[in-house]
Amino acid sequence: MNASGEAAIDVNGVRASANIINLVIFNLFIIKFREKLTALTSWRYENYPSKHSVAQ
Repeated sequence: MNASGEAAIDVNGVRASANIINLVIFNLFIIKFREKLTALTSWRYENYPSKHSVAQ
């Protein structure tokens, strides 16, 4: 009874740590994606100055 209880606790701990790792990886992926997105948009605006001059 005691051994099975410890095994269940270990499984729950592994699941919790896996969920935390997945959250961290997901957040890092979103941060990298947003950095790439902002870099692309800024690069676009730099390479098309005619739109800026028209807006001004």
